[in-house]
Amino acid sequence: MRTAFSILSFVFLALLAKSQPAITAVTDSSIIYTGWLNNTKYVEERIKGKNLIYYTSYYKGSNTVFETSTLDTLGNYIEILTRYDKKGKIIYTVNYELDTWTVYNKKLYPNLELLNNIKKKADSLVISFYSELFFKQHVSWDFDESTFYNDKHKGDGDEGISWSKPVKWKPDKFILRYQIKMDDADLENNLIQLLLDSNGVFIQDEDSREFGFEKLPPNSPKNFIITYSNAREIAFTKGLIESDTAKASVFLTTEYIPGKTVYNRHYRIYVVQKYKSEKVDIKSSLTYSKMDHYFVWVFNPWTGDFMGQKKMYTSTHYSQGYPQRSSSFINDGEVE
Repeated sequence: MRTAFSILSFVFLALLAKSQPAITAVTDSSIIYTGWLNNTKYVEERIKGKNLIYYTSYYKGSNTVFETSTLDTLGNYIEILTRYDKKGKIIYTVNYELDTWTVYNKKLYPNLELLNNIKKKADSLVISFYSELFFKQHVSWDFDESTFYNDKHKGDGDEGISWSKPVKWKPDKFILRYQIKMDDADLENNLIQLLLDSNGVFIQDEDSREFGFEKLPPNSPKNFIITYSNAREIAFTKGLIESDTAKASVFLTTEYIPGKTVYNRHYRIYVVQKYKSEKVDIKSSLTYSKMDHYFVWVFNPWTGDFMGQKKMYTSTHYSQGYPQRSSSFINDGEVE
């Protein structure tokens, strides 16, 4: 996921860690926050009147730049990220507009050619299941969430090693994750995930719902023909009524199809509106579970068809007032 940790969060952590407090400077065009956490310096410059943040982090205990990046105000990486070594030389750049990773210090990456080839094969695989137009308009490589591993090196929680991490050993499994772009701005994370071997061949993991595709009919345009705005407009004709306290939100998701096949999902656009919240499993005033109930209008993004309305819920467990874990949307019965 292309999300950076805001320095405002570091300000809070710095207070907890009793680190040096942040400094705020205001200019005609920006607000600049400079903070330190565990003797590490961070600078965040927010441009006034624009959806733009310039972010710089430094090597611990020095003024040598570690990384520079540009973000939007939601904390998503945009434009170009640059990683430096301790001598100030560029190690690599990530262009989030072009979905490219360019390595300058190739000695650090003996597997660079392999990684680049795997990325090309993964892109081609997505295009072959859907279309080049769909890939160009809606698919964005999630560099930060893509990983690799082998039987001896699987990373934390067997999730693999970060794509940007230099290693001397040779990986033989690769997880490529992609975001789907909707309505020009919205990025939905990890809705396309591939597990490939060292030859770039797709591995069907029967124990995982993560990896797979949707099977489209031969006459399908193989591209989304409905936007979030379209879905919201149609939902209003199907019973959606908004108010100041009951706004609807829209997102793209996948509905899993059980079975031992590469075709294990349907993409769906959900227009959701919360109609009830309740506390359950109450242990104390600060430890409980919260259930949020929703009306959901479901759309097929490939055809634009309205698939019906249903009820769903999410559950969040709180411990000592802090959220600990949350569920995804779960079916909650039919609409009466």
